[in-house]
Amino acid sequence: MTVSSTPTKSYSFANPWQQHAVWLSCFLVVLAVTFFDTIASMVSVWSRSDTFTHAFLILPISLWLVWGKREALADIAPRHSLLGVVLAGIGTLIWLAGSLVDTLLLQQLGVVIVLIGGIWALIGNEAAKLLLFPLGFLLFMVPMGEELVPGMMEFTADFTVAMVRLSGIPVFREGLYFSLPTGNWSVVEACSGVRYLIASTTLGFLYAHLTYRKPYKKVLFILASILVPIIANGFRAYIIVMLGHLSDMTVATGVDHLVYGWVFFGLVIFVLVTVGNRFSDDVSEDSEGSESVRNTYSPATHRLGGVFAILMMVTLSGPALAYFSDNRATGKQLAELPVLVDTGVIQIAYPWAWQPNMVGGGITKQGYRYEGKTIGVVVQHFASQRQGEELISWNNTLLSTENDAWRTLSQSKASIGLNGTPTDVTRTEISGATETLIVLSWYRVGDTYTTSRLKAKLLEMIAKVTFQRLDAAWIVTSISVEDRNFASDEVRLLEEFSTKAVTTIEQELDRAASIR
Repeated sequence: MTVSSTPTKSYSFANPWQQHAVWLSCFLVVLAVTFFDTIASMVSVWSRSDTFTHAFLILPISLWLVWGKREALADIAPRHSLLGVVLAGIGTLIWLAGSLVDTLLLQQLGVVIVLIGGIWALIGNEAAKLLLFPLGFLLFMVPMGEELVPGMMEFTADFTVAMVRLSGIPVFREGLYFSLPTGNWSVVEACSGVRYLIASTTLGFLYAHLTYRKPYKKVLFILASILVPIIANGFRAYIIVMLGHLSDMTVATGVDHLVYGWVFFGLVIFVLVTVGNRFSDDVSEDSEGSESVRNTYSPATHRLGGVFAILMMVTLSGPALAYFSDNRATGKQLAELPVLVDTGVIQIAYPWAWQPNMVGGGITKQGYRYEGKTIGVVVQHFASQRQGEELISWNNTLLSTENDAWRTLSQSKASIGLNGTPTDVTRTEISGATETLIVLSWYRVGDTYTTSRLKAKLLEMIAKVTFQRLDAAWIVTSISVEDRNFASDEVRLLEEFSTKAVTTIEQELDRAASIR
């Protein structure tokens, strides 16, 4: 008997890769130390939010994908790339912008981009191209997507109400609340389907990469992994409402409907993957490394060291600028609302059981009697802003998502005269158990008014970069109405009062900003 053996090719990272690994390790240590708070904030979100628990798996999956490319990487000589430095620079700018406007999401996105850019810079273009997906997949570590919740809640409510009506059941809808003959329902954050969407999208990208070679198949499956959960969540909500309706509100009205939701989502993903598998490609031979040959390596240690030095300067520049900006002198916080100098205004205690959900800053509230009507005023003031103490935050809302006593009936734009100039404000109608309020609200960043959360953030960033005043405020006025359909007089009074009050309030805000 003749025994033949096929020589096994040994793939090992020789000195070139070892040298680059040293520089890469140094970069990772500097990155971890410099951006420790940002990285810790990501891990904190993964830990406390069920929506992003899967993010703990992203880095291990990326490392596993890199390990699968080890044979192809062994045939590539590592280089360095200034394009990677440019990408790291873009990440640093994003992180800096997030730091200046106290937005953790931008800081987290920036750090991950710096990580990807730094790895690219220290392994070269060819190796980075081979690792394109494992590196890009790291972006799923960023806990982003919750900003889609309001839009997804609205879509879910629209879809559910439309389907119930198609089923021949009468529905009365008011915002995100709707009533059937058998009971009342509301669409809350857990019903938005965002957590299903984020999980499905992450799985869709990974599955498409592992299953298909043709780009159009990858794109189609990724689109399906995004669209199918959105539609499926609408059907999930409809099914739960119908179960509750047909069982006379004895089924799917509590925690059990969340369980039904995850079971339904699991079935949807199973069907999606099963259908996708029918069109899978043969990926046993990866075309990315099948024809590569070992390149001649020229150490050029001084060049690699130079690229590393530039990368370090780019990476550290953002935190340095942020530190310099955050340590500027600021004014004082508004202690109380001023007395309005007007013969027609009487100052009283704040009149409502409701007040905006405000976290951080100095919060002052006051009630007034004006032309026989009661008006409430609340001002949230920040002498300066930092993480956790910021004007634009998901915590600062007219209504808390955890408070079922009040609900939004409508929201629109209105215009009042501020300093003689017509200025847009947000007009919101809210309803409680015993009263309905019309609320006007707007932001003041420095001495500029806006209703846009995005513009307020941009104004904050510009103020920090250009060394302007750093104070900001959220001003909220409100009046009670007996019938929201006949509230024109109350609206006129509130707009008139707000115009008068803001002149005195802004004088106090300007005075507080000037105190050092």
